[in-house]
Amino acid sequence: MSGLFLGTLAIQIQSVAVGWQIYVMTSSPMQLGLVGLMQFIPQFALVLIAGHVVDQHDRKRVMLSAQTVEACAVAILAAATALGLASSALILAAVFALGAARSFEATTLQTIPPAIVPPAVLPRVIAQLSSATQTATIVGPAVGGALLILG
Repeated sequence: MSGLFLGTLAIQIQSVAVGWQIYVMTSSPMQLGLVGLMQFIPQFALVLIAGHVVDQHDRKRVMLSAQTVEACAVAILAAATALGLASSALILAAVFALGAARSFEATTLQTIPPAIVPPAVLPRVIAQLSSATQTATIVGPAVGGALLILG
């Protein structure tokens, strides 16, 4: 549960940072909106494919692959920013890749509790995981904003 909370928190903080970065670079509300759209499109488009892949393949490998893609996309964003090479096209491509990877990761995460938790406690565990995710989704942007203010 703590891993899910911290991972979701990190995603929310990153979303604030990337949105702020593209807005500072372009001063365009349209570009800021495109960041959210580029994260949403692959998640929407891949939902059925991700379910099929997770059902047909080793879940550990699917999760590892998704997290590897996410790590590469974030590393590319960090390196491009550090080197002054970040562009709106690069940022949009990276968040598209993050959205695609997260669709596979999220689908895999939903299959884990029923596989490892006894059926008698499964409803309670699912409620706790849902609460952790919702809390991180609410707290994450606030933490991201605070970190931006602090520099």
